[in-house]
Amino acid sequence: GIGSVSGISTSVAPSATTTYTLTATNGAGSRTAVATVNVAAVPAGNPWVIGYYVGYHNDLQTPAQIDYSAMTHVAVGAVLPRTNGTFNTDFYLGADAGPVWAKDVIQRAHSAGTKCLLMVGGAGDEVIAAFRATKAPAIRAAFVQNLKALLTAYGFDGFDLDWEPMNLDGNDPNANDVNALLDLAKDLRAAMPDAVMTVPVGWN
Repeated sequence: GIGSVSGISTSVAPSATTTYTLTATNGAGSRTAVATVNVAAVPAGNPWVIGYYVGYHNDLQTPAQIDYSAMTHVAVGAVLPRTNGTFNTDFYLGADAGPVWAKDVIQRAHSAGTKCLLMVGGAGDEVIAAFRATKAPAIRAAFVQNLKALLTAYGFDGFDLDWEPMNLDGNDPNANDVNALLDLAKDLRAAMPDAVMTVPVGWN
């Protein structure tokens, strides 16, 4: 329980996923521990580049003006969740114009080889209330099935869960959104194992 570990750094760049064995031995040579780490290869020259394109900025750049080839993924949004597990799909452009706009973006992006994610949520008290409503299993199940149906109907490759702001207060289980997000993410992954799933987060 007393001692220190010297700063050790080893860089690896495997061409395929590789299992490495790490061995730590105390200074006296009397204690040893072994751990394994799997390092996945990242294809060189293929960074992930994601851009957000939202309906309320359509007047800044129309779908025809976007350079989709500059991105690997574009998040198209947003659909707003409701507290009953359904979604408002007007994309900030109206019930008729919004879906037409979104499908146009998807078609253009796919033609450029860019994947499309459905942006779900955003900021606002009503959106947060809708996300928190998924703590109830029945609402969460409806959310999952309705989102899956939207991805299929529009041809999205996945979704981006914009739960913002997320309450991270670990002192109050009733105010902590982390477990609710994890429960939702697990159910979404089970229902859509091949869909791309992203969550925008802050950093320190």
